[in-house]
Amino acid sequence: MSGRNPSADVLHRWGERNNFVWLITEDILEEYKEVLKRLRVRPNLIGKVINLIRERAEEVKVRASAQISPCASPKC
Repeated sequence: MSGRNPSADVLHRWGERNNFVWLITEDILEEYKEVLKRLRVRPNLIGKVINLIRERAEEVKVRASAQISPCASPKC
């Protein structure tokens, strides 16, 4: 399916060919919604996009995060 957005077309083709597994969390989906809102995408289209992503993606559960120092050297 070809559309008006070449980037979306590439992602669609990749998804159709199962070239990758799209990993998502609820936080990621919320971020997608916010970005689409900022881009002034219509709310009904945002819902369709999010539902399509949910259908094709694999949801992962995130464990508690840990603080990791950006520098491994004792001199930092």
